[in-house]
Amino acid sequence: MSSQNLRQHFNAKEDYTAILDKLKVDFEQRWKSQEPSPYTNLESYVQRAIIGNGSFGTVLLVKEKKGKNYYAAKMMNKDDLVRLKQVGHVHNEKTVLSSVRFPFLVHLIDASKDFDYLYLVLPFVNGGELFTYHRNPSPMHQECENSMRSNRDSMGSKCFWPSSTCII
Repeated sequence: MSSQNLRQHFNAKEDYTAILDKLKVDFEQRWKSQEPSPYTNLESYVQRAIIGNGSFGTVLLVKEKKGKNYYAAKMMNKDDLVRLKQVGHVHNEKTVLSSVRFPFLVHLIDASKDFDYLYLVLPFVNGGELFTYHRNPSPMHQECENSMRSNRDSMGSKCFWPSSTCII
């Protein structure tokens, strides 16, 4: 296909605007159509392991009972959330996670609750906590920072690795 024909079929400004407009409408519909979490506990899942513990709860590796998929289930103690005044933050987290759909962001798969806990079920992404990567930068991160400091006018290609973050 010639570049002339390609230009006739794809107009970046118009096509991207149309796509973004549709994605915005989809996001807003999901944002406005929030439903309370059912009292189901994690009965649709089998707990396989504890992935980690955080300030507000435990993250479990769970597997669907009727499928092959593995997920991370964030289990948060309701009493701790109230005591630490995090109820609003968790509500916002659930709203945002249930509204976003983007390849590089996790989204809410399922949410439930029981008498003691809230559960947010998310895609399992193997590789550790993002917080850890920001607290303990990798050698690639340090190399990126050094490259940026030595040559502020050009950005080296190594600074665009998804696993490294450069803040200058």
